Amino acid sequence: MSVSAFFKCKKTIARLHTGPLGVYMKAYAERLIAEGHCYQSGARNIRVAADYSAWLARKRYKVTDVNEASILKYEQFRQKHRHPFLSDHAALIRLVKVLRALNATAAATIVLDPLSQIIQDFEQHLMQNHGLCETSVIRHRIPLRKFLCQCCPDGVSSFSSLRGQDVRRFLVQHAHDQSPSSAKNMCWTLRAFSRYLLYKGHTTYNLSCAVPSIRRWSLTTLPEHLSSDQIKKVLNSCDKSSTVGLRDYAVLMLLSRLGLRANEIALLKLDDINWHAGNLNIRGKGRTLISLPLLPEVGAALSDYLQNARPKVSLRRDSATLSI
Repeated sequence: MSVSAFFKCKKTIARLHTGPLGVYMKAYAERLIAEGHCYQSGARNIRVAADYSAWLARKRYKVTDVNEASILKYEQFRQKHRHPFLSDHAALIRLVKVLRALNATAAATIVLDPLSQIIQDFEQHLMQNHGLCETSVIRHRIPLRKFLCQCCPDGVSSFSSLRGQDVRRFLVQHAHDQSPSSAKNMCWTLRAFSRYLLYKGHTTYNLSCAVPSIRRWSLTTLPEHLSSDQIKKVLNSCDKSSTVGLRDYAVLMLLSRLGLRANEIALLKLDDINWHAGNLNIRGKGRTLISLPLLPEVGAALSDYLQNARPKVSLRRDSATLSI
């Protein structure tokens, strides 16, 4: 299996194999297939890897230059000239692991620039002191970097002179860059970061009070739920003769029957399923652990996936139940 599992156009496949990483795209695609990525997820990962390879070629870098430091520079370029997704960083880290497994590039110790160090410290604070998971924390990364580059270019030394009007001016300027939902997330980021600055003693002002609220009018978006007939059609669309179809069916059953969040499904472990008691342990927000009944149809879907489609791993604890 190779890149052709995710792309059919010969010109596209040929383009994806250009650059210093082109010869490793087959191995990367095989890694994605082994992890059970669906068509959309696998294609997205390969496109990001190919764009990174093209960027390396323009910079006249070689495959031996691939490490966390060059990825950081590429992500800064990607934020300015592309439309990044939250999954892009994971795709690049996965690529580095593939290259290191092939001894194509060596491990490197990353030296963060001042702004990246601030972001990393903030993310660790949210995970350690507030119980946020990594998926929630990385949502802060893009808007926070934009804010720091514009309002705090000198790093920590800029925090003492930061005022509420600077925060409001930034929000007014960027509130309409994306959707209302993204604007609300930006406000969420700035409130959390403002409280972090006060907690660390970088400022004596509670700048979170200066962050306004973004209104989202009701009935202006698509319905937030599907009817029972629509859910049935979605479930019936899964091809149970394929490994991806069995995985998708199990995920959809957890979403539709138990109302789980995508992140809660991704964090499931084998030991979270108590087959004898008929319940399922769910890791929710804030490190909470909730026990839900394991409905027969949900249990059957999970059992079918685990026995017939789940990727093989060396250690039981190293893999979640579902590879999304």
